[in-house]
Amino acid sequence: MELVAHESFVDPCTFDVIVQDFWAAAQSAILAPTELALEQLVFARRDPLLDIDAEWRTWKRLFPSAWCAEVDAGHFVHLEVPATRWWSIN
Repeated sequence: MELVAHESFVDPCTFDVIVQDFWAAAQSAILAPTELALEQLVFARRDPLLDIDAEWRTWKRLFPSAWCAEVDAGHFVHLEVPATRWWSIN
């Protein structure tokens, strides 16, 4: 788990280009959530592949009612910390 949390297995620049290309193509296909939807976004502070602030802004535009949680983990939050630390049903 330490290796997964601290080592980059993907070139971050290439990953970013692929993700941005996907979002550009997918924006028009995404359906707006209902007013009753409760979305939870979980970001990891030690994730070497993501800029939390930029990701938060992107997801908030898509899901305005979403709320954000940050945990002390690397890229694989679900493998690095127990769900009780990041999963919440409100």
